Amino acid sequence: MDQDTKHSVQKKVVLKINFDDISAIKLQLKRLQERNPRLQYGPIKIGHLGDDVILSFDVEEEFYGSILEKLEFTGAKSVIKTENTGSVAKNDQPGIPLQVDSKDAPSQFKTSSNQNKNTLENFIAEGDYEKVIELSKNVKSGYEMMKKAKEKIDEAVTNAIKITYNRAVQNKVYLEESITKLTRISSDKRLKLLNKVDLMTAAGLRAVKLCENSFENVSDLILIANNNLLPNIVVIKAAVKFSEIIFSEPEKYAEDYKYAVKYLNTRWLLIAKDVVISKITLNEKLHLKNLIDYIDSAR
Repeated sequence: MDQDTKHSVQKKVVLKINFDDISAIKLQLKRLQERNPRLQYGPIKIGHLGDDVILSFDVEEEFYGSILEKLEFTGAKSVIKTENTGSVAKNDQPGIPLQVDSKDAPSQFKTSSNQNKNTLENFIAEGDYEKVIELSKNVKSGYEMMKKAKEKIDEAVTNAIKITYNRAVQNKVYLEESITKLTRISSDKRLKLLNKVDLMTAAGLRAVKLCENSFENVSDLILIANNNLLPNIVVIKAAVKFSEIIFSEPEKYAEDYKYAVKYLNTRWLLIAKDVVISKITLNEKLHLKNLIDYIDSAR
């Protein structure tokens, strides 16, 4: 990063969008940067507010207005304007700070047991585990229904993971959406409170798998590795996979390497590594060490 970029004044762009808007916004940003190489932005951070995605990134002040104008045509539902963030902040804080858990919404379930049963079965089949969790707490549905819903949470989460992953495998149009949704499942505090860490881990590893199989999404492994809301093993697996990919073909992934030098939080990786050191192989340890050493030496 050159001296001008280090000391430039930054403003934060915050967009409230639908899942399907992520690809369009990333593509538009790339096109804007191709037209004007002086335009620098990042890192892109993704969180959630209900069914919406909250996407944010810092940009130099001189480009702030024009970027907002362009991105409003990519499907952004609303634009939240914030004050200057001042000079570029160092990436000292791990994770994605915009993760916002929606509060339990008012229940829309019918009190009829048959209607509740049909609703529960649909939620499970569709992988709508949030609604299954909500139903398990809905006293109006009755004790038996609450009990059954609670017993079916694992199945609903498993279906959510399978449906989301397979959708992206079958059609790359849904790749960005699926990576985001799987990451959301993997960082869901409601699941953590229910001690569903294994399922959270499974979702995160599926997100890593989607990233590694797409050239355009390799840099998304950095977002996963920086996210301290995810299980530590997911964070490390993402970093290891990123290391394997970029060092296998350095020239092909030169831009991803530069992105990592700017934004990968190696301090957070070291913390996460210590927690899961017994769960990773010697080869994975070497890949992680190589990545951290190269990144730190390039800064």
